[in-house]
Amino acid sequence: LYFECDEDLSDIVPSNPLLLRGATVYVGLDKGSKLSVVFQHYCDFVNSKSPSTKPGSRVYIKPTDLEFMHCATLDAQHTVEASAMMKNDRIRVVRERSKDRSAKAEMIRLQRESDRKYFKEL
Repeated sequence: LYFECDEDLSDIVPSNPLLLRGATVYVGLDKGSKLSVVFQHYCDFVNSKSPSTKPGSRVYIKPTDLEFMHCATLDAQHTVEASAMMKNDRIRVVRERSKDRSAKAEMIRLQRESDRKYFKEL
């Protein structure tokens, strides 16, 4: 699988060239592998390329800091085969946004509720 950084993530781990937009990393895998293992392997590789300015000052990236997307957000508990992934597919890596998505969903729900109430009172 190819992991492609879809946005600039250098603010998470400064001066890491693999966290710049467009940087691509290839991770080999078995089709029975859980995606969580593949995601962790990607993060371990990215962390190994992170320069350290002082001992003990290194910042590590974790799979929970990122979202991995193919056609939709990938579930780390699924296997590669269950996610319908093929050998040379590209996974887009973006910043974790679950809080933003839940806030947006709540806002849409409240707007629909307000619309229903408005039209019911007409």
